[in-house]
Amino acid sequence: MTVRRASLVVVSALLHVAAHAALRLATVRLVDRAATALGAAVRLRGLDVPTVAWAVTAAARRVGGTCLTQALVARVLLAWSGRASRLVIGVRPGLSCPEFHAWADSAAGAIPALGPAHGYEALLIGGALAAE
Repeated sequence: MTVRRASLVVVSALLHVAAHAALRLATVRLVDRAATALGAAVRLRGLDVPTVAWAVTAAARRVGGTCLTQALVARVLLAWSGRASRLVIGVRPGLSCPEFHAWADSAAGAIPALGPAHGYEALLIGGALAAE
């Protein structure tokens, strides 16, 4: 693993921890707005969508991220790379007990490895998805 990729995993892990803590203190909508603002603060070159997906999942394995924290971290990293995204929360229909899932969408569609699981329908779509 290169120093750049290792650094990206560390940053992703810190963002996971911050997102987890923020979600205990505020609403999803407010945390999503904060992620959007944080995303506008930094620019990274050479950060493509597969690298973002890899870093987010690698960090989540190390710190125990949920699909919601992964989607929020992906939004921040995508914004840092100059890519627009939005948070989507979906539900699997037809179950007696609702089953929810969160993912990040970019202009190219769902983020690989973080995209919607088969069978989920979008309930809440947050953040603006502007053309890249």
